[in-house]
Amino acid sequence: VGAGGGGSGGSDDDDDDDIPPPPPPLKNALFLHGGPGAGCVPNHARFFDPTKYRIFLLDQRGSGKSTPRGETSGNDLPNLVEDVEALRREIGDVERWDVILGGSWGSTLAVAYAQTHPSRVGSLVLRGVCLLRQPEVDWLFARGGGASLLNPEGWKSFESAVGIVADDDGDGDEEVSG
Repeated sequence: VGAGGGGSGGSDDDDDDDIPPPPPPLKNALFLHGGPGAGCVPNHARFFDPTKYRIFLLDQRGSGKSTPRGETSGNDLPNLVEDVEALRREIGDVERWDVILGGSWGSTLAVAYAQTHPSRVGSLVLRGVCLLRQPEVDWLFARGGGASLLNPEGWKSFESAVGIVADDDGDGDEEVSG
């Protein structure tokens, strides 16, 4: 018996007014983290309304929960672009990403993916855009660049971790050991 009750005299058509329409299908949203090597955390999903989006957080090669952690073999832009496309295909019912949000290095990856697979992208949201131009690379990774000046102790840890040794030959270029 419908919501009108059996003896109300109402027709079955009246009962349809009590049934809300189904919600619209969720849009597909992909979050691409910065880096190198940063990885995703559940908090990154907060950029999207879960009542409107199916949210996918991708840990890029060698980052986050991606294994092997720290792997650099094959970890280049063309392969990362194809990893995004492989994820889309693996999910199975994602014809396109309705929105890709990329931050820092993730913005570079988002733009490269959109250029390579334009029919698979509805929109891009880019924050902290980093296109790896030489001034940006120098600011991040050169001794005397902005990152080293803002956090000297962190810079020393970075130098140690990646094997940068002092410029002893006077040519102005740091050397990488190993």
